[in-house]
Amino acid sequence: MKSKHLDIAGQRFGRLLVMARDGKSPNGNARWLCACDCGASTVRASASLRSGVALSCGCLRKERVANANVERLYRHGETVGGKDTHTYRVWRAMVARCTNPKNDAFQWYGGRGISVCDRWMVFDHFLADMGAAPDGMSIDRTNNNGDYEPNNCRWATKLEQANNTRANVFLEWRGETHTMAQWCRKLGLRVGTVHKRLKMGWSVDRALGVSPSIYRDGARRG
Repeated sequence: MKSKHLDIAGQRFGRLLVMARDGKSPNGNARWLCACDCGASTVRASASLRSGVALSCGCLRKERVANANVERLYRHGETVGGKDTHTYRVWRAMVARCTNPKNDAFQWYGGRGISVCDRWMVFDHFLADMGAAPDGMSIDRTNNNGDYEPNNCRWATKLEQANNTRANVFLEWRGETHTMAQWCRKLGLRVGTVHKRLKMGWSVDRALGVSPSIYRDGARRG
């Protein structure tokens, strides 16, 4: 009599919740469709689940790899005098805002689909690709809708980053085109003031051409 495979649907193994049978492997082992706590789905063999070999879709391995690099920092000189170097802090913050929903910046990164490439989940690889962060610089994505990966990142100053944020608005005025922030620095205006003027329906010419003092005087007369 042919033996039946043990039904493990509904059981949990690590981060995996078994949903339904999904055929069998070439060696006859039952395969199961599983939902991972991270939101992904994966197919795992019954033997791997029951033996503890398969505990996630692969996300757990990535986290362990990233955490393991903390111990290797000492060998790479990334901890000096008991303090993390600037390069490591940049890497750690990058990973956190893309992977940790509890991070204050997650909604602007991981929450809108920005991720860190698999290679850069390992600090050693990030350091090899980017090199140490120059003084006063941090990581910047040239395409702000793209991921953190070698062909989309550079070291940039705070000013360069400010001019590359997805919130920047480019304004054309008197034959020149600059971001709102650049115009404000050039004209001595506040970004908040120009933004408010544009929301009120002012033209670009008026929003940039009226000085704050004239605006205040006009408001008093009105």
